[in-house]
Amino acid sequence: MWVTRDKHVDTSREILASLDSIPQLDTPLTSSFPIRPEHLRVERRPLLVQPGDAAVWLSRLRQIRDGGLADKKGSSGSDLE
Repeated sequence: MWVTRDKHVDTSREILASLDSIPQLDTPLTSSFPIRPEHLRVERRPLLVQPGDAAVWLSRLRQIRDGGLADKKGSSGSDLE
């Protein structure tokens, strides 16, 4: 007898469920390769992404999931214009 299974993966739920099984690191990370002090001394610079960028990309991903980007493509066919 065949069992019908849902073939959809709820990534939001799966990611949150997997976070519980990841142990928290409580020791400093080490490297197999030498890291010189001058490699760590760099000038600070602002991030290339802004806090609102995540919301924009989540919205785009939801639109892709729901099939809503077909009418929003640019003249080249790319929805990243």
